[in-house]
Amino acid sequence: MNIIHYFDKLHVSAKFSAINILALIPFFFISIYLFNHSLIDLVDNHLFSDINFLFIISLCFCLSITWYAMNLILAIIAFDFGDYIYNDSTGLGDILKATVLYSIGYLSIAIFINFKWEISFYNFLILAYGFIIFRLLYIFLIWFIIKKINKQK
Repeated sequence: MNIIHYFDKLHVSAKFSAINILALIPFFFISIYLFNHSLIDLVDNHLFSDINFLFIISLCFCLSITWYAMNLILAIIAFDFGDYIYNDSTGLGDILKATVLYSIGYLSIAIFINFKWEISFYNFLILAYGFIIFRLLYIFLIWFIIKKINKQK
């Protein structure tokens, strides 16, 4: 199955994806609180009328969307790779469940590591997104090499 096939089916699970994205917002809010506390200090007591709070929530929402999209692509590629290796077919529900686990698991681990190392929010983003990009490239490269070897046989 190709990646486009899965994206065509996403309209069925738009609610599930939206809930996932909204569930990731608190994780990014916590990471901003832990790693960029000076931004949190700018927030006034009137949260929903404060531009700084709205900026933080908007930033968390945008980070959640990109984080979920990257993990969805990672899950699609990983399952497509597994389907190719084992001549199997994975359903969209399994891919979305794996995306939830990837999203929350990787983000939680990144927050924990960065909390232990006491690094900045910018470095947290580089580490977290860098890991996902590395994992995407790694799986894609291995998948490409295996397909090329199988075509030569």
